[in-house]
Amino acid sequence: MRQSVTYYDWARKLEQGYYDVKVKRERKRKIDKEALKQAVAEKPDEFLKQYARQFNCTATAVFYALKKLKIPLKKDVHLRGEIRREASSIESETEVGAGEEASVCG
Repeated sequence: MRQSVTYYDWARKLEQGYYDVKVKRERKRKIDKEALKQAVAEKPDEFLKQYARQFNCTATAVFYALKKLKIPLKKDVHLRGEIRREASSIESETEVGAGEEASVCG
């Protein structure tokens, strides 16, 4: 049965380089970071799906690549829905107002 780690075990590992700082290698990615930055700079209003088609990957992969590059998303689907609702309410108010004017004039 082995006893706890001793100083000699630690010293041997130190000599062998066990505790040296390991060099981290970046693995090859499907989306080239520089190409993605350039694509966003050229067409910042594109949707994730459009970037995904350009890089032959999924929209999720583009999302995480942009997140890693600290590039914020330009479009928020929920916000656009609110804008649509506001625009439709303004249009309906305009139609109601136009109908009232017609009845007053006619």
